[in-house]
Amino acid sequence: MSIRSEIEQCYAAYANLDLPGAMSIFADNIKFDWPQNGAPEQFCGCCEGLEAMEQRLMALAEAFDYEAVNTKDILVDGNKAACQLSMKLRSKTTGETALIHTVHFWQFENGKCVEFTEYYDTALLDSLLK
Repeated sequence: MSIRSEIEQCYAAYANLDLPGAMSIFADNIKFDWPQNGAPEQFCGCCEGLEAMEQRLMALAEAFDYEAVNTKDILVDGNKAACQLSMKLRSKTTGETALIHTVHFWQFENGKCVEFTEYYDTALLDSLLK
């Protein structure tokens, strides 16, 4: 299966709240990074390993309901990919919704993603939590 197809399947699983399905693309030693400054503490920084990444994603699922996940562009160059997407999130704290635009960068080795970086609008996400 192509890298593009793998990524599309990952996003489809994530949109359906199928975390095991979404996580199957990632290597056990995945390097996961939210490099944003000013983001809520639980949604920034780097971690390594599948379990640590799952914990971060579960923190998102505890804070937000995902109403939609839409990919706009997926660009693949060799073993790397960049994806632009939007996610409509509803805060479980405030009930407010927002369309969050995000960019993901992927790096693959031996058919698995070994590095994943996500950039998103930190101010908008933070405003949903207050």
